Amino acid sequence: MKRALTAVFAALCALVPSAFPALPAAPPPGERTIWDEIMREQSRINLRKGHSLMSSGDYAAAAAEFSRALAKAPSDPDAILLYGSSLYWLGEVDRAVSEYLRAIELDPENALAWQLKGIALAWKGDAEGALQDFLKAQKLDPVRSDVKMNIGSVYHSLGLYGSALEYFRAAAASDPENPLYHYQLGLLYSRLGRNAEAKASLKTALKYFRSYEDAILELAVLEERDGDLKAAVSLYRDALRIKPRDSVARLRLGLALLKQGGAADLARELEPAFMLSPRNEKGGISLSMSYAGGRKADAASSGDADGPLLSSLRRLPEDEEVRVRLELIRLPRLEKRSASAESLSGALARAVERPRLSYVKKEYAVPAGAAGRAERLRETAEEIERLIASASAEGDVKVSLDIETVRPAARTEARVVYEPRSVGNDMGLWVVGNNWLENVEEALSELENPARGAGGGAAALLKGLAFLLGGEHAGAAESFNAAQENWRPLALMGLCVAAVQEGDEGRALDLAGEALEAAPASKVAKENLAWLKRAGEGK
Repeated sequence: MKRALTAVFAALCALVPSAFPALPAAPPPGERTIWDEIMREQSRINLRKGHSLMSSGDYAAAAAEFSRALAKAPSDPDAILLYGSSLYWLGEVDRAVSEYLRAIELDPENALAWQLKGIALAWKGDAEGALQDFLKAQKLDPVRSDVKMNIGSVYHSLGLYGSALEYFRAAAASDPENPLYHYQLGLLYSRLGRNAEAKASLKTALKYFRSYEDAILELAVLEERDGDLKAAVSLYRDALRIKPRDSVARLRLGLALLKQGGAADLARELEPAFMLSPRNEKGGISLSMSYAGGRKADAASSGDADGPLLSSLRRLPEDEEVRVRLELIRLPRLEKRSASAESLSGALARAVERPRLSYVKKEYAVPAGAAGRAERLRETAEEIERLIASASAEGDVKVSLDIETVRPAARTEARVVYEPRSVGNDMGLWVVGNNWLENVEEALSELENPARGAGGGAAALLKGLAFLLGGEHAGAAESFNAAQENWRPLALMGLCVAAVQEGDEGRALDLAGEALEAAPASKVAKENLAWLKRAGEGK
């Protein structure tokens, strides 16, 4: 699946295929019987099945296998932790914590249980509690590099950059061929304004994983900041060859091209960023939704009694598995700027400090043709709504939702390991995560300042895309309207997406038709119109 818990999960799963313990001829009185050992062997079969299902992203089925293993071996710590991890992937964090606590009760010296519990607490926003658990795990198992990275990540989220740097360096030194550790170290150096060291760390990450798209993207941003636009453009294009749907990379490439005076290439490079729901590489559908300030169109404004999220989920094909990924970043709401706060696009090099970020990433899966599928989709939508509402009450929020379907025949296909804006963040392990939002905010600040960036219709088009990525449909619409004179087809595609964000699908359908009339050969315009027509028929 993903790599946020690669080291942790690998360590846990390494226990699963190990040789079964030999059956004792005569177990000591009061201890395990031969029947216990036989059942433990049987539980290992379920653990291996569950591990395979977990790796393919079928968390519900994995949880069922781990539950069967527990029924056969209720005190098996491996089964308990794997079952807890599967609950975590399903978004049932409190239940996962209960399983981790059960493992700790059975063995208070279980370092992995403390670490998994810490990850869950970090995901829930309890940074201090997570830190205590990680420190406990380190005390019990001081050589684990991933525990060091956990600790550094919490310090990072708390703004204690010196301590974070110490632990990030220690993690990278302990596991020098781990690209994720060098990537995270590079991000921290970047935030500290130490660009040369940031570049060196990112290049080391790429040395060990050449297709590490997020590292390529961050390296491109650093080259652009340092004024090497030729290198930046080349790297942005490298990133897009690996991940064509990374709209942040497209935005940054467009800005770099604009600075170079290469606006002629913008149409070709930007058009894929306005795709609403293309068929993905697994034959399913991919759909993205973004919101700013934790707000989105309610049922009344969208004309849909179910709300736009549930409406989108319900129109997906019933014979395809649905996977939903929620990414939520919350900043404290500041009445007045203080010495400890800065805009997202700032850095310590600009003599300001970063406000605390609360970062959450959740995944949900509803199998194809599952019993009670409609109700499960509703429960998923309602939980996401609750999370957004809760976060919005405490601060300013940016929300990104990625929805995809997978056809049954494609269920066993390998999944992409490093996804855009997802590297190392899938379980909240790296509390702050990568710079995707900061990269958007930085580009937007340059586009809003003609002295630093560029003006005109091309800049308005890029501003519109930046607003879309931030979920600000009103700002996006204003910018796209300003770009219509010279960039009408793309501006109409952007206005169509902005209307979808707003929840006005009728308006979006009209705009999709106008976009196709303006650009009859556009694949994006054709697919957007087809998707919106299907959506209308499904109501």
